[in-house]
Amino acid sequence: MINLKDYKIIKYTYVLGNKELTVQLWDKMNFQETRWAVKLTLEGVNDSSSNDDYPAWDVFFLESKLEEKINEILFKYEIEYVAEDLSHLLLEDPSGLTEELINKIDFFLEKNLTIDDVLDNIIDVGIENITIFEKYFLKKQENE
Repeated sequence: MINLKDYKIIKYTYVLGNKELTVQLWDKMNFQETRWAVKLTLEGVNDSSSNDDYPAWDVFFLESKLEEKINEILFKYEIEYVAEDLSHLLLEDPSGLTEELINKIDFFLEKNLTIDDVLDNIIDVGIENITIFEKYFLKKQENE
């Protein structure tokens, strides 16, 4: 079972639009950083603003280690941003998250969690102490 205690949904909103972000960040990253960022974009549980959106934004379902790496890259290239934890929206108001992101989170949870995993964790820590993501997973299973 995956440990979801360290996961959250973080939205990065940049002061730049997508075109400026490409010039200030993507065009300046070295080969390894670009490769890492492309892999994160293609394989990660995330969503991004479309080409015309201003300000640009990215939303990630991530662990703190990945959050630190993203922050490091943004700091290195002096990208101004505001980071906001949107994890609570998954249970409170999922309409505040994109359908694409929710679908990716659903796929990730279905691949990495079982009902038995969550029930075992409830026995260990109590239902009030399971993560938002485990509560969401249970609620989704209950509705299906």
